[in-house]
Amino acid sequence: DRRHIHEYGAEIIQAVQSEIKAAAKKDAKSNSSKGKAASKSDNRAGFSAVTSGQPEFEVSRLFLAMLQLSNNGNVKLHHPTDGTTLCGPENLKIELLSTALAQERFDSYLAPSLATN
Repeated sequence: DRRHIHEYGAEIIQAVQSEIKAAAKKDAKSNSSKGKAASKSDNRAGFSAVTSGQPEFEVSRLFLAMLQLSNNGNVKLHHPTDGTTLCGPENLKIELLSTALAQERFDSYLAPSLATN
């Protein structure tokens, strides 16, 4: 079963969206029980939450796909910057910026030299 990097990227985006929705739902429930207004979600999910339950080889592939998503502008990565904390899966956060996958932009792309013929 061979999967392409864009399939892993789509899996990450879906997992981040699910984590964000779950956190927002939990936050809204917590705030409503305390009589507070719902707070604004920050569109971030932890890398460890996104890869929870995955075998190590899949985590490596998901990490590589996450880096590609960052390069494509789909996600922004957040990590400790205090200089004393090593960045591990538990403190690496993924901020969702866009759900439009780069692969989809190229699926229907036709080079200008071919489009005019």
